Amino acid sequence: MDQADNPVGNFCLGFTFGMMIVGVIMTSKHAAKIIEAKMRILLRMKA
Repeated sequence: MDQADNPVGNFCLGFTFGMMIVGVIMTSKHAAKIIEAKMRILLRMKA
């Protein structure tokens, strides 16, 4: 039986794929823009 056939296996495959995409984005040149936007949103929420 393949591990991807059960719900837990599907979740793990999806989570792994998502984390790989996040890793690629965060190591690219776009990471600084994402971090700046996040900080702007957080600072706006504090005020």
